Amino acid sequence: MDAQTARNDIISAFNDYYCYSNELPFRYNDFIDGMAWVGLLCGACHIAGDNELIKRTEIYLRTLLSVGADARNFAPIQVKPDWKKSKIGGLYYREKPQSFAGPAGLLFAKQNGADVPNPFNIKDKAEFFARYSNIYGYLLRIPWFGKKYMRQHLNSIMLGCLVNGKKPGGSLEWLCESNPFYAYIGGIKQEVEYPPDTKYSDGEEIEHDEIQPIGIREPSSWIWKQWPTKEYRHSGIPVKKYTPTAYLVAHYLQESI
Repeated sequence: MDAQTARNDIISAFNDYYCYSNELPFRYNDFIDGMAWVGLLCGACHIAGDNELIKRTEIYLRTLLSVGADARNFAPIQVKPDWKKSKIGGLYYREKPQSFAGPAGLLFAKQNGADVPNPFNIKDKAEFFARYSNIYGYLLRIPWFGKKYMRQHLNSIMLGCLVNGKKPGGSLEWLCESNPFYAYIGGIKQEVEYPPDTKYSDGEEIEHDEIQPIGIREPSSWIWKQWPTKEYRHSGIPVKKYTPTAYLVAHYLQESI
């Protein structure tokens, strides 16, 4: 897949209500990371000058922030019984407090010129993540401790560095291999083969000692946060095709280096 094909797929992931689907073809689901990934896409599109996607992503973010407190997703139907009626007529929303990634994605969009409100204050947390990223990297490499306690925070550390405008500590540089999004945060120019977008019914992950190419890691809505030494071996039948948002974000950011 090339960047234009990925872009066309992403455009098709926004419907007439400017809802966003992390899967293709478009469908309403319980996806909760729209602020994070669409926010990063919005910021990357501002950097690249992609006006059509700037419009779609900004309307999506403004709507998400308006439908109700702690909104993670919205739709013109009640996707699940726990979805609430929005104060915007005809829309329902999924309620769950944001973690760090959502506000970080929104902040990145704002930092690059997005016309969206930002009710979150993550400045101190982002500075903390960036300042201590090198120490985090050493803790991450402790076999049992890193795997059990630290891996889950990796993407937050990297996003903290991104929105704080700081390169990750040297102990994290190895994570930039075969990962153009993290490589961008580290100021490294990189090209990779487009990562997979399809998940299978019986796929499994195999962990190795060495970093695996991004093209054989498990597909997800944000493949850049998949653990780099894991290989995805697919079998069975295709069950899910992800919107290639992660690819276009990395592509636009890498083009700017």
